[in-house]
Amino acid sequence: MLSLTLVAVLAGIGAPQGVHLVDAPVLMTEAPVSVAQLQVDLDALKRLRPSLGGGVALVIVGGSGALLGGLFVALALSFGSVASSVLPLLVLGVVGLAIGLPLAVIGTWLLINRVEERGRIDALSATLRVQLLEQRAREQRQPFSLPALPPQVLGPLPDLVLARF
Repeated sequence: MLSLTLVAVLAGIGAPQGVHLVDAPVLMTEAPVSVAQLQVDLDALKRLRPSLGGGVALVIVGGSGALLGGLFVALALSFGSVASSVLPLLVLGVVGLAIGLPLAVIGTWLLINRVEERGRIDALSATLRVQLLEQRAREQRQPFSLPALPPQVLGPLPDLVLARF
């Protein structure tokens, strides 16, 4: 619980310089990177891309609970007086509001943060895809050639006998 609080505090107030909650590797380099390495980096970014499902679920459940709670409270208060027969409806409405509103707020916060993170990852992925296409084009343009052989392997020596019959 303490570690979650520390992460929330660092994320909320901004971490000091040198402290990173997620250490992102340097993906752009000056030296040409192999196609295989670029593909590995793209796959890693795809796995790091956060899902929106949790935030959407929290907004739907929390919003529905808050909406129903608000309707129950409005219905209970529309009777004019808080009678014992209306009290359970009022309590149910207040509980629905008390649970639904925080869930909807947390879900909205998650969605906003995850959409920003997905945008950042999508931008990095697009840059890597461009690098991957350029690297593949470079490799296709290069003609196939064998490596240069050292001078002692260029050919057989004149006095070398390979076989006798």
